[in-house]
Formats: sequence, C-alpha cells, structure tokens
Amino acid sequence: MVAFSPLKITLLMCALFSSSVHSETITVVSDYWCPYNCEPNSQMEGFGIDLLRLAFKKRGIEVEYILKSWDQAVVDVESNRYHGLMSAYKSESKLLLFPEMHFSHTTSCFYKKNNDWEFNEFSSLNNVRLGVIKGYSYGALLDGYLAEHREDVHWVSGKNPLQVLLEKMRNDEIDVIIEDTNVLEYQLSLQNNPDSLITDYCLPVTNLYMAFAPEHPDTQRYLNIYQNQLNQLLNDGTYQKVMAKYQSFKSQLKQ
Repeated sequence: MVAFSPLKITLLMCALFSSSVHSETITVVSDYWCPYNCEPNSQMEGFGIDLLRLAFKKRGIEVEYILKSWDQAVVDVESNRYHGLMSAYKSESKLLLFPEMHFSHTTSCFYKKNNDWEFNEFSSLNNVRLGVIKGYSYGALLDGYLAEHREDVHWVSGKNPLQVLLEKMRNDEIDVIIEDTNVLEYQLSLQNNPDSLITDYCLPVTNLYMAFAPEHPDTQRYLNIYQNQLNQLLNDGTYQKVMAKYQSFKSQLKQ
C-alpha cells in the first residue's frame, strides 16, 4: 500500500477541488449593439447573449462576453483569439464559420434630421455627409459603394459606435447615418431629450448569426452545441420567452 504524506493529500485534494469548480468557458466578443448584445454582466445583456448563455448552460459551459470595437472584434475572432463573434452578418467575413440557423434578423435604414435629402440610389449619397461604423457590413451593394468612396465617408469606431455617430449628427458633422432600427430605437430611448430622426430608405432584411473562429480547436464542437441547443430553445418556447422579455426593454428603462 502506498502511503501519502499529509502534504501530498492536501495538494491532491486542492487539485481535485480546483478541477471541479473551474468549468469550461466559451469567450465571445462584440461591440455594444443593444438589444442584440448590450452591457456585459448587466441585468439584460441582450437577447443574443441570453440565448447564447442558455444554449451552453445546458452543456455545463459558461459564457464570457467581452465588448470591443467591431473591427477589432472581427480580427480577433478571425485570428482565433476568441471563440465567437456575436451578431454577425455572413458578409462580415469570409473566414468565420456560421451555423445554419440564425438567431435573429436585422433591418438597417438611413436616418436623417430633416427632409432636405432623399435616397434615390446609392449615388445620391454623394450629396450628403454619411456616417458609418468601421468594420460593419451593410450588404453587398452599400459595401461596394463605401469601398469606392472610402475617403468621402465619415467612419467611426469604438465599443459604442452608434453613440459616436449620434453625437456627430447632433454637432452637425454628418447628415445621414445608417443603423438597425431596433438598435437606433433603443439608443434614442436612453436620451432624456431624444434626437428627432427621420427614416428614409431601408435596406433588405438580413439574417443575424453567432459566428465562430475558423481554426480554434473547439470551434466545431461549440458550433454544433449552439445550433442544436438554439433549435431546442426555439421548439420548447424558451426562445419566445427571451424575446418577450426584450419587447418591453425600453418601457422598463423609463420606470
């Protein structure tokens, strides 16, 4: 029989205890794009993050959610520094891996302060100072226009880039912005005196995904877990309950 000293027994117990309390963690990044993904570790982190946590909780996997500027978040996940990118279009990256199932969809529109300008075709953007977010994809047509007119567009970045765009519009530095309708409504709801913006033209509806790192060793397993569990959340009614929680998001802020 092998005899263990009290010190070895103590070290062995510590090792066993440590392995039992440190669970597996998936780390995802994004910028602030509420109500899809909001402030980390807040009461309402965004329904994309809520669904993500529920999906991996069923497998005993914790979720770490980090805010970054969008352009940096994309690069970090493409380079496998993090496991996933929350709220991505398929057009955002040719490297990232996407599940078959999207968790939501988005509609982006042009917003302006007055009626002096109307969107007719993309060439009509030549007549205004357009503000956009660095690294965002706005669909093939608008992305093509932005690539050709990079020097004429006002680019912003940061963890909450929409707030920067709204400040620039308030200071008369830009005339038009483009943003998801839900995100813009939520951001305006946080203002004591909300900016009065006019919706002009809206781009086609686009599916929204949780994207995964291309070559991380856990990617395929995480992607499969997420897709299977998201489908289960949809079928058992949990998805609908999460969405209902966020439908009253703005009214809760006003209380």
